[in-house]
Amino acid sequence: MAINIDFKFDATEAYKDALQPTVKQIGGTLEDLTKTARLLLFPFLYVVLVMIDFRNGAIE
Repeated sequence: MAINIDFKFDATEAYKDALQPTVKQIGGTLEDLTKTARLLLFPFLYVVLVMIDFRNGAIE
């Protein structure tokens, strides 16, 4: 009586099970940080752009 055990390793399935949720969470965190940075920096960027236009004579 012989027992035959066939073991196949699928790296794609291992990635989906172990790493994909972590990668999605990191991506979501980076997206939130990017949105927050844009909201915080927009007023300063706007002022700088208006100053550049004023110096170039576009705004009098």
